[in-house]
Amino acid sequence: MTPKKVSSLEKSIAFVIQFRLIFISLMGLLIGLSGVYTLKNLSIDNSLGIWFLEEDPSTKPILSTKKPMARMRFSWSCCPYLMH
Repeated sequence: MTPKKVSSLEKSIAFVIQFRLIFISLMGLLIGLSGVYTLKNLSIDNSLGIWFLEEDPSTKPILSTKKPMARMRFSWSCCPYLMH
């Protein structure tokens, strides 16, 4: 009987199976670190300038109320049911 020749693919698969916990741990660490990096550098810009074009005539009324509304402060006293 001749011994069966083991291909390099089968060797690679056997290596991955043998060290699967190490691979899973490294992938989890990599995903965790990239998530921390992403959350650290994440910034959300929700200004009106992003959503509405200043040159668009249909958005001029919205943008004209931007300055007076920016001066208004929200007060919790206007919502007594939220004060509990």
